[in-house]
Amino acid sequence: MPEIPPVPIHWHLPAHPASVRRARHAVTESLPHALRPRLGDDLGLLTSELVTNAIRHGACGKDEDLIELVLWPAEGHYWLAVSDSGIGKPELAYPSADS
Repeated sequence: MPEIPPVPIHWHLPAHPASVRRARHAVTESLPHALRPRLGDDLGLLTSELVTNAIRHGACGKDEDLIELVLWPAEGHYWLAVSDSGIGKPELAYPSADS
């Protein structure tokens, strides 16, 4: 019988700076204890960056804005995704050599 893939873990958080810490904590606490020393810091940093960007650049500024955070363990990897309520699309920046 094939292995059943784990179900992704979802969180919906307010699009507020206080959610960054909550998101980071939620993701690292969701890791198996044995993997936390190896992956906890990296996934925590990645979570902080993605959630901060979603709040700063994607939220519409309404009190009811939410961001969605998904952590999906699959085949020895962890997939992390963040979505926001914004309707815009990311724009590629071309920083100068002095940036």
